[in-house]
Amino acid sequence: MSNTQAKRLIVLAAIFISGLIFFFLPSEIYAGNPREFISTPLVLIKDLVLGGLIFTIGLFLPALVTSDGWRKAYAIFLGGAFLALWVSGVFLVGDFGEMDGTSFDLSRHTRTLAIQSAWFIFALTAACLCVWKWTDQMVRVISVIGIGLFIIGLSNFYRTGSIEGATWEPINLRDITRFSTEQNLIIVLMDTFQSDVLQQIIDEDPLIRDELDGFLFFPDTLGVAPSTYLTMPAFHSGKTYNNMMALTEYYDLGVREGSFLVELAQNGYEVDVINPITGICPLGASTCKRQENLLLHAKEVTDSETSRLADLGILRVAPGFSKQWIFKANSGPITRVRNDIALSGLSLRVYQGNTVLELLADNLWTDSTAPTAKLIHLFNTHPPYMFDKSCQFTGVNNTQNRTHMTMQSVCAMRWFIYLL
Repeated sequence: MSNTQAKRLIVLAAIFISGLIFFFLPSEIYAGNPREFISTPLVLIKDLVLGGLIFTIGLFLPALVTSDGWRKAYAIFLGGAFLALWVSGVFLVGDFGEMDGTSFDLSRHTRTLAIQSAWFIFALTAACLCVWKWTDQMVRVISVIGIGLFIIGLSNFYRTGSIEGATWEPINLRDITRFSTEQNLIIVLMDTFQSDVLQQIIDEDPLIRDELDGFLFFPDTLGVAPSTYLTMPAFHSGKTYNNMMALTEYYDLGVREGSFLVELAQNGYEVDVINPITGICPLGASTCKRQENLLLHAKEVTDSETSRLADLGILRVAPGFSKQWIFKANSGPITRVRNDIALSGLSLRVYQGNTVLELLADNLWTDSTAPTAKLIHLFNTHPPYMFDKSCQFTGVNNTQNRTHMTMQSVCAMRWFIYLL
């Protein structure tokens, strides 16, 4: 191998390893689970490419060593590493639980990881030998595979972003944060927030009690059903479920047609709904979207998703037992370095609930046009309980008891007061 060949191989391998981890594998994960992510493909590509560029530079730095022997050895290793990581990330894939890595447990995958470790060592050894013995031919193989991964990655992002309803569309922030100078109705519904817990908070926290001066508190309340799913149509219209109709019909009668918000819209109110259950919206609503559509405006959310995708790319290519080391403390290396949040599903919605209130408060504006009515359904008081007593997000599912429930509810009330 000549010095020129070594330099060219190092550059190609560094670019393609970064592309595999920060572009191709994230595109595969995103294309298979687009509704798990809020960010648009373009935003994700921009941040992922930046991360890949930094990683590429890091891989190239050892090549600056002046020793030709070292540079050639490093070129052989990097070329072999790309091929082995490609095999590991594309073919040696197991079921490692939820997409945030929180359910990954070494003890459940010992046999799988042992087999993958052995295969990776074999693949790395064979690839390095091939690169050493047939350099020119292997450079062409590496180039074909690497370019192919970039093409497929672009196709994944483009295809997913082009499917109607496959990704979240941003809400115009000024539309949802507009209030009238004349008349406004705002309902902040905090899911599973118990009235006796609110009473305890009022009794124990004088700041919250004083800020709520003028509000009417109903301490002895009872829901019409044990779940939010069956409660919301009754909340909108007073109609209760009687087991004689389909749930879709119940939501049509109780929410789409029978909601009090329908009457307000008919009387000139601009009606906005955040987080409609099942996606059924009151007729006449100006905006009716999930909080994910609103949170596209929160940069920390898209930063977090970029970190999570990159971490999942690293998890996919990491050989065998190193996966457990990489995903320690329920988060990956990129998330830890950037101090981001890596959550999915209901846990993510719990965390994001307070961010919704913050966005609304920070961007609130008024004019003298139509009166407004807003229903904001949040999960910031819903289990899992992941906030401590100082309202710091822990990322850990705390035991479901009254102490942790109260802590999380206090935090939600503080952000509600911030909105006021």
